[in-house]
Amino acid sequence: MSTAPVSLFAYGTLQLADVLHAVVGQRWQGEPALLVGYGRYRLRGKSYPAIVAEPAGNVAGLLYGEVGAEELALLDSYEGELYERRTVTVRVGSATHPALVYVLGEQHRSLLSSEAWELGEFEREHLAGYLQRIALTRRAP
Repeated sequence: MSTAPVSLFAYGTLQLADVLHAVVGQRWQGEPALLVGYGRYRLRGKSYPAIVAEPAGNVAGLLYGEVGAEELALLDSYEGELYERRTVTVRVGSATHPALVYVLGEQHRSLLSSEAWELGEFEREHLAGYLQRIALTRRAP
């Protein structure tokens, strides 16, 4: 695996500075980006989303640059076994950029709801409790 910094496309909770800081210990400046050919939905019974390939779909998010191997390891741990890290192409304005993204593994597709996930709703209704759960998970041995 390359240790050169890479770009990461965040479409869910990692768009929020407090969540990103809780996971990687840093706050990154992201730029608005669009991932074409994917759809974003809530996972059943969860407050967070997943994306899956969907030919007519578009997912808005943030593109973070210069993500190193140490941060990727922390992100892999945070995302867990439900997600697969893939390389995709995202649009930033009229330009395209390669980026890594976490996609729901095909074997877990049945966990996906048909309910669209909205960042603002998550921030209002779930962020505080979500950050507490991250902090508890990080402290566990």
